[in-house]
Amino acid sequence: MSIVRIQQKVFDIDGIIFDKDDTLIEFDALWGPRTSQWVDALAISLALNGNFKNELFSLLGYLPENARTRAESPLAVASLDTLYTLAGGVISRYGPSWHEARSHAISCAQTTLLADFAPTEIVTKGNVAKVMHQLTEAHIRIAIVTSDDRQMTEATLSFLGISDLISVIICGDDPVPNKPAPDALWAISEQLGIEPSRMMMVGDMISDMQFANNAGVAYRVGVASHSDNILALTAQADEIITSIDEIIVEGG
Repeated sequence: MSIVRIQQKVFDIDGIIFDKDDTLIEFDALWGPRTSQWVDALAISLALNGNFKNELFSLLGYLPENARTRAESPLAVASLDTLYTLAGGVISRYGPSWHEARSHAISCAQTTLLADFAPTEIVTKGNVAKVMHQLTEAHIRIAIVTSDDRQMTEATLSFLGISDLISVIICGDDPVPNKPAPDALWAISEQLGIEPSRMMMVGDMISDMQFANNAGVAYRVGVASHSDNILALTAQADEIITSIDEIIVEGG
């Protein structure tokens, strides 16, 4: 039996699935500047004006005036491949063919969205390594499900020093439907030999809670990272935390 406590509630689980961005690390610290650089690079390379930038920022859900991403927006929840498609659609409105536009979105991402990150870009939400070690010592298996691509995800987990503690990683460019489709969680259940009814899901988006609910996960824990989705998140979560530091391991 493995028990974790969150505030006044106790949960008996064998596995825990974490989202990555705005659950383990601050989303906008990493992706905010990169999104601005990507959109700027597209505008400059295509000689497009401010209208294009405003249109793309709005569609993505990024607010450059205060360097913030809207909760539940495409930038917050969609895979990079989907973002390329959205950008291609906007670019094509300004003249290039669809295929040229999408190809250009991908090309400009290589030196912006996909560039190697600096240590200052990774800002943790709590003592991530400590919590992961405590869960592992209690024999609670850990998985990550993220819409981010595998290359960046694995680099981030390595930087955090927790790669060896994660049993399964499923990313946005893996051949599995993205959240909230339950497929990734069922794949984790099969790989770990743990029923969803013995698992907990921790994430900051409504899609994380729906993902857990669709897969039959026992407990849903919302991370309060955004003021603009907190009411809806609270309505769908069994518990709300501000940091994974609030996940206390009590037995294993």
